[in-house]
Amino acid sequence: FYDPETKIAVLLNGEVYNIRELHAELATAGYMFHTDLESEVVAKLYVHQGLDFAKRLKGMFAIAILDGNRLVLTRDRFGIKPLYYASVGRKVVFGSEVKAILVHPEVTAQLHIPALEEITVFGYVFSSDKTLFEGIFQVEPGTIVTFSEGKQSTAKFWQAPGASYFDQGHHLDYSTAVIQLRKLIIETMDLLLSHGDHPVGIYLSGGLDSTILALVARNILGYPITTFTLADSSETADLLTAREVASKLGTRHSKEV
Repeated sequence: FYDPETKIAVLLNGEVYNIRELHAELATAGYMFHTDLESEVVAKLYVHQGLDFAKRLKGMFAIAILDGNRLVLTRDRFGIKPLYYASVGRKVVFGSEVKAILVHPEVTAQLHIPALEEITVFGYVFSSDKTLFEGIFQVEPGTIVTFSEGKQSTAKFWQAPGASYFDQGHHLDYSTAVIQLRKLIIETMDLLLSHGDHPVGIYLSGGLDSTILALVARNILGYPITTFTLADSSETADLLTAREVASKLGTRHSKEV
C-alpha cells in the first residue's frame, strides 16, 4: 500500500486479527480510508502512533514501512512470519526468504560458521537474529529494526513474560488459572475465526490441543468449520481419534491417507 498524502509505503505479509478494531479506532480519530487493505490500516496506525504501532497489532505478520529515508522492519511476537535483511553499503535488502536477498548482485553467499555450529548442536540456528549466511540477519520476534540516515537501531516491542509459577506474589490458584485460560482460548479463537470472510478449517491431529480448538470453534462459538487429518495408515490411532472428534462435533471432515 502506498499513501500519496503521507508518501508512506507499507508491505505486509501475514494477517492482523484485530484489524477491525484498529480501523474503527482510527476512523473515530479522523483518519480516512480509501481501500479495504490491512496495510492501509497499518499505515494510518504508524502515522498515528509512530514506532509504537507494532504494540497494537495482534496477529502473524512481517511488515516493512518506507517513510521517506527511514525504513522500518518488524515481525510478530512469536516470529511466525519470517523477515530477513542485509545491509549493502547505504542500502538495505530485505525479504521473507533468504533466497530473495541472495539474488541481489551485491550480496555474497558466504557461510556463517557460528550459525553452522549451532545447527550441529541444537539442530537449528539458535541465535534468533542470525542465519546460515554472513551478513544476512533475521528480524527477531517482537522487534522493530529501523534504518535511517545510514544508522540502524533495534528495539523490542514485546517480551514474553516470565512464568508466574516462580512469582509467588502473582501465582494463581488452579481454579482461577483454569477460568482465565478458558476465557483466553475462547476470545482468541473468536478473534481468529471472525477475521476475514474466507472459509476456516482446523487440522485435527488426534491430540488434545487441536481437539480443544475444534470444540471451542464448533460447540462454543458456533462456527461452521471444516476439519482435516493426514495419516500414513487408515488404522492409526490419531486418525481414528480425529475421526471420532469430528463426528461428535459435527464438522465437515476430510482425511488423506
